[in-house]
Amino acid sequence: MSSGVVIVGDSICGGEINQKLSTSAEEVYLRGFNTFAGNNPSDVALIHEGAGEIVAAINGHIEVTDRVVSVKGLLPRYQPEVGDVIVGRILEVAGNKWLVDVNSTQTAIMLLSNVTEPGGMLRRRGRGDELGMRQLFDQEDLVAAEVQRISPDGVVSLHTRAAEKYGRLCGFGILVSVRPSLVKRAKHQFVELPDLHADLIIGLNGNVWISWKKAADDTAEEKERESEARQNVARIANCIKALSAAQIQIHPASVEAAVAASLEAGFSAFDVSLDKNQEAFLARVQDIVGIKRRR
Repeated sequence: MSSGVVIVGDSICGGEINQKLSTSAEEVYLRGFNTFAGNNPSDVALIHEGAGEIVAAINGHIEVTDRVVSVKGLLPRYQPEVGDVIVGRILEVAGNKWLVDVNSTQTAIMLLSNVTEPGGMLRRRGRGDELGMRQLFDQEDLVAAEVQRISPDGVVSLHTRAAEKYGRLCGFGILVSVRPSLVKRAKHQFVELPDLHADLIIGLNGNVWISWKKAADDTAEEKERESEARQNVARIANCIKALSAAQIQIHPASVEAAVAASLEAGFSAFDVSLDKNQEAFLARVQDIVGIKRRR
């Protein structure tokens, strides 16, 4: 199913109006968040004549989860949910916690007790650990973390204890920030691109970290590969910026398709950033993954 952009009053599915979902004639969908019933009001939309109709209540992207149709709003700020993978920036070290910018309406917090020490050690933290917090994360550091909980007043708590891939983001890499509503929830937010020697962390808060995957050896061949890998990281970053400018949702499949299309067109990493080239290769992205573009 393609994930398109709708405006208030657009028919998403059902009835005899142009359908936004690529479905078979017998599929059944339920109304979810930010939708309402149109013709033949019902909580269920059958994709054939005379069935209920699901209509968008806000401007946004269509999202379908287990046949429940919702619309994700085009909001400029991130709306966190428990379990989200985010890429944030440390704003301040305060007491036994870090304050983290996650592109939301409030600054998130990350407690010292919710951070794994180097080597995976978990233990009770004391005053000495608080004095050494800047050795773990300091101001302006980028960090990959997960939303652990959200308090009733909206304060977001983060942790980095779930996997080794969480923690400080260092080494050669590029941070690309896009509108959070353009980032589509996917099975994996951590993406490996082995052919390009690059790794991605697609933060659901709109921050995407693209890094060079350095090999363990330090041979002449690896040093030559390093220059190519840096070009690849720049290419991926420019492809994501192009997807964002075209209002195309960003997820592993669309990023990989954009990179493949840019290589197929013979564009350099710099060429991808030129407006005159983007229309051609983004049209190819649409062909590869069937993404509906916003006009």
